[in-house]
Amino acid sequence: MNTLVTRFAALVEANGNDLFSTFLHGAQIEQITFAQLDRCSRSYARTYAELGVESGDLIIIILQHTPHLFYSYLGAILAGAIPSFMPFPSPKQRSDIYWHDHEALFARIEPRLIVTYQENAASAKATLANFSIPMLIADDAILETPPAPNRGAVDPNTVACLQHSSGTTGLKKGVMLTHRAILDEVAVYSQAIGLTQN
Repeated sequence: MNTLVTRFAALVEANGNDLFSTFLHGAQIEQITFAQLDRCSRSYARTYAELGVESGDLIIIILQHTPHLFYSYLGAILAGAIPSFMPFPSPKQRSDIYWHDHEALFARIEPRLIVTYQENAASAKATLANFSIPMLIADDAILETPPAPNRGAVDPNTVACLQHSSGTTGLKKGVMLTHRAILDEVAVYSQAIGLTQN
């Protein structure tokens, strides 16, 4: 069946050594191939499973734009979980306001896990007295975890991810996107703008 999982597996098989993305860290350049993306994402998938994450569980991701942002997100999909990005805390906003603003949202959507950095975990626990959502600290140690095996068949109508509004005028509102809906949108948009694989 045509899903994000099968499409990604096909990309890795056909283009494993091709460049997926280039990340700039100051003067440093880090290039990632599709094969590396696959291996590291499946290391996250196994880590999620070891932490008790099950199919359909919601995983909140609060990371800066680094390779781990992609690994953790795709790893959640490969594990059968539902990833959802949240904005990274801004230095222009007080950390206590940031966490209080998200407290009501977390209570409503009940995430199984939050993937973030140590400083964010400490800030959340210091701000919210009853904060009890498990946190996974995103670091390179996760990438040493043996990759999870490829996932079996997935129903295209399964929810692939949860996308939220900005929350500028109220509590963030989530939209559940299925594998089928995402791939249909990509197909239609690609045709509209003449996007091809070459």
